[in-house]
Amino acid sequence: MKKILLVVLAVCVSAVGTAWAGGCDGCGASVTGYMAPNFRMIDKGEGNNSDVGFGMAFNRVVFQGKYEVGEIIKHVGFRVETDIRQTTSHGLQWAFIQPYFNEHVSLKFGRVKEPFSREILHPTSKLLTVDRHIGGNLVGLGYGGFSYGCELHATHEMFKVHAGIYEGQGAQAVVNNQDPMLEYGARFVLTPPVEGLEIGANVMMTALPGVKENGVWGLCRDDGTYADSDSTYQTNTGLAFGADVDYQQKFGTAFLWAQAEIGMGDNYMAPDISAGDEWEDYDFYSFMYFYLKGLLMVNEQFGIHLCFSQWDPNTDSDAGKDNETTMITPGVVYKWCKNLRTQAEVQLVKQKTSGDDLDYTHVVLQNVFTW
Repeated sequence: MKKILLVVLAVCVSAVGTAWAGGCDGCGASVTGYMAPNFRMIDKGEGNNSDVGFGMAFNRVVFQGKYEVGEIIKHVGFRVETDIRQTTSHGLQWAFIQPYFNEHVSLKFGRVKEPFSREILHPTSKLLTVDRHIGGNLVGLGYGGFSYGCELHATHEMFKVHAGIYEGQGAQAVVNNQDPMLEYGARFVLTPPVEGLEIGANVMMTALPGVKENGVWGLCRDDGTYADSDSTYQTNTGLAFGADVDYQQKFGTAFLWAQAEIGMGDNYMAPDISAGDEWEDYDFYSFMYFYLKGLLMVNEQFGIHLCFSQWDPNTDSDAGKDNETTMITPGVVYKWCKNLRTQAEVQLVKQKTSGDDLDYTHVVLQNVFTW
């Protein structure tokens, strides 16, 4: 039934888009999508059997469009994207409307990605490697990923600005059962007069509502019991910032796409508590990450990719300074046509935990199809 409804909605959106698009250059509606069936061998460590089998990394359906409006708001765009890789459920991804005041300034209102980390913001259908390396850790701490909010987007020949206010929880239909604080983020991208080069910087401040229970302060999100009392409820914030570079260039029939990113911030899962501190006075140990990745297409069909990344959840504490995860992912890609590519990748993972090294070797064979 769910798939039938999606098909019906796709036909309706396409028909409406055709009817409204007359006389509006670039306007109309479209239905697209992309999917990634794969085969994986997931190493479970020494003494354990590996997980081996087939899966679906993502299976997205995208409804999007743009329409002419009037004098003040020139156009309105929209995007609704859902993931139906599971047989019994779907996950909402993008869902926003975007009024354009002119070709350079617009707003986004709805479910969007917070403006932090180039890797998280990179389109899923165009990933340089099979998986993101750092994104999951940042999303887990609330410094990136999808959230409901309002954003300002401004573009220029030399720069782009992307800033917004967010509710920070990522899955709320209305304002209930969530913390009473907003979150803030901004991203600035410089496009210097060097073909294919972009330099980015971003900052994100996440809300940390604290609740005192049995005399102990702790983080409390989505609880719905935030009393208006300094003795039982206080607020704190976590701050993260980073910088990145993206370079794309053609060399005859070859094509290079390279990225690098570094960032750091407050790891509120590791508080640095002094005796008598209230929640609003808590300091936190810091996390730090970086990665280098690249895709080199030797010709239009065949290419190689590589990424090296490191995630350190605690750079300050003596007890946790040796806890880090390093990941290296060499692989190859073959493009059968514009819409279909096959990626084969080995994922070499080293985890340090209290000085012990754990090594894992995963293998992935993935097909990415766009339609």
